[in-house]
Amino acid sequence: MKLIVLLVFTFVVIFLKNIYLLAAFLLLLLILIFFNSRRQELLTRLKPLLFISGLIILFQLHHLPQAILAALRITTLSLLVFYYTTTTSLSRIIASFSFLPQTWQLMLTITLSLIPVIFSEAKQISLIQKTRGYKSKNPFPVIIPLLHRTLARAEQIALVIATRGFALRYFRSADGGTRTHMPCGTRP
Repeated sequence: MKLIVLLVFTFVVIFLKNIYLLAAFLLLLLILIFFNSRRQELLTRLKPLLFISGLIILFQLHHLPQAILAALRITTLSLLVFYYTTTTSLSRIIASFSFLPQTWQLMLTITLSLIPVIFSEAKQISLIQKTRGYKSKNPFPVIIPLLHRTLARAEQIALVIATRGFALRYFRSADGGTRTHMPCGTRP
């Protein structure tokens, strides 16, 4: 049920063209999250969202109303997903995706389970950089090691999935006889 509500609100946010209604919806969502979840976690999530929203507005100054609308949409959608993931257990989220194909279920499960890991690694890298003496507002001393760790983790997960045979599909040979193993996305 929560997933359906999330999808409905997502479509409303995507197709809403009034900046004032979208800003009011974002404000209501912020108030709801502020009173129903941990404030520190909300502030942690808001910092990169506000940074991204600022970049969107900065790079689209010649189309300021569309830039503000895009920034509001991204912030609102991200906070909707944040609220959904903080109020719903991971097992229920996974169960709500049971109608999807198995590969999509795996992709969504891995994505949703790694989001908190990435945030905790960002905190850890930030703390390490502070102990080394980096105290500037420059995000690159955190982003570059985080990107490296995330890509290394993705490679490890891909290798584990491949070694367990999840990425293999079966195809019949041209003569209709024996089945052969082929990697996903390839055809004999």
